[in-house]
Amino acid sequence: MKIFNIAILLLTLASGGVEAASRIHCENPVYQFGSCDNAEIVEHRFLLKNLGTVPLEIEKVRACCGVSASLEDTTILPGSNTVLHMSFSLQGRKGPQLKTIYVISNDPKTPFYKLRLIGRAVPSRHQIETNTPPVLMEPPTEPKASADIQHKVLIEYFYEPGCHDCEQIESELLPKIKEQFGEACVIRAHDIGIETNFLYLLQLEDALEYKAPERIYLIVNKQFLFGPNPSHKEFLSLISDLFNVGQASSLSTVARSSPVHEQAGSLSYFGETDVSLIRYRFSGFTLSAVIVAGLLDGVNPCAISTLVFFISLLAVSKVRNRQLLLVGVSFCLASFLTYFALGFGLLRILHLFAGFKLIRKMIEWGMMLILLILAVFSFRDALRFRKTQDGHDVTLQLSKNMKERIHRVMRRGLKTEHLVFGGLFIGAGVTALESVCTGQVYVPTLVLILKNSAFSESRAWLYLLTYNLMFILPLILVFSLVYSGLRTETLLAWSRKNVVISKILLSLFFISLALLICLI
Repeated sequence: MKIFNIAILLLTLASGGVEAASRIHCENPVYQFGSCDNAEIVEHRFLLKNLGTVPLEIEKVRACCGVSASLEDTTILPGSNTVLHMSFSLQGRKGPQLKTIYVISNDPKTPFYKLRLIGRAVPSRHQIETNTPPVLMEPPTEPKASADIQHKVLIEYFYEPGCHDCEQIESELLPKIKEQFGEACVIRAHDIGIETNFLYLLQLEDALEYKAPERIYLIVNKQFLFGPNPSHKEFLSLISDLFNVGQASSLSTVARSSPVHEQAGSLSYFGETDVSLIRYRFSGFTLSAVIVAGLLDGVNPCAISTLVFFISLLAVSKVRNRQLLLVGVSFCLASFLTYFALGFGLLRILHLFAGFKLIRKMIEWGMMLILLILAVFSFRDALRFRKTQDGHDVTLQLSKNMKERIHRVMRRGLKTEHLVFGGLFIGAGVTALESVCTGQVYVPTLVLILKNSAFSESRAWLYLLTYNLMFILPLILVFSLVYSGLRTETLLAWSRKNVVISKILLSLFFISLALLICLI
């Protein structure tokens, strides 16, 4: 049967037969430029390759102070490469220099790929030092959480030793802040030469949806961003406004960020747009949507009608008590493993196409259109069945031929010598066959999972595991009730009684899922 061939293919993918992922690589990720005159500009070209099987998408490049970097191409096809051009001004620097460049891409194993520049800046032979070199301020110690700093303005300062812009902020702006506001402002300094601090800065930039190439130097209350050479008047005015309108934040709370727009010398702050606010709020609904989708899929009329028929076969075959328990456990286990394997394989296939932006967008828009069509048909099914009470009027259900195949699998499984093996066989076969119908919920949910789990493979598998646990929960409940004495006639009556409400819920869910895919 074709369905079993598809299942075998998906199981092969799930077992690791195909590794669909991009992989960034640089043969020489460290460039040692030796000793150079501190009036020079160090230039270098890093060759970046894609050793993976899907296109490598480079989202952005972030470099430490004094380093500028640009890419020839942001999309690298499998087996191809691109060049990252960088320049590092040694003006005014002296002594050992260590600079890091982070390349952020869709490589699932190395989303933050690190390149480095190592060397030494030596004074120019013609340079005459008339002033003593500026001294960096000691980074403020991390304040202890206590009752006396509950509502203050939090200023996070990202610096690098030897950075002229940082020295200017430390020697001019930070003293003014302390002088004007005292302990009402808490300043936390982060040396971005330390990798964890740099990744923290990237995390904040992502949360703030900041996409510009310029580096951020100051972040106020995790909302307002400033680049190099910020206007002192604008900066101090912002802090005053925060106190005046009562927006000084609790240090234990991470405030929602707002979009930023670049201006000369600094990054000004604006109110949150409706679209970005909607995207942010709806992105947190993914886990809830996965849980609801799994439960709805488990009580899908396709799955319930199949389960009712199976229970009736068990009753006719006089499978009771301990035998019923063994069959139920083995059936649910096989159903969970089979459905999980199908989802695992489909996620890999979807991930394979995710590297192509155009195809990914086509899948997402196509899925939204299909969901809206399914919502219309599901709602129409509810109205028809409510009027006629005839199952033949339901459009979204298993075909007669598919139902007969499922029934043959059940009868064959019950003829096996050991009921446990029979339950496993029936659970795997039935789940694979009825996925033609239950996939109406499963596939769109997988698209949502993949879209909301960028750079986080573990999160995608957690969502997948959660979905399948929710899917078999109704199966476990039904077998438990039957084991406790529930009659088949009662289960059949309940399933017929709830066709209308389940179809309406599915219709509403299809619409909600389409909105989530669109908004996240």
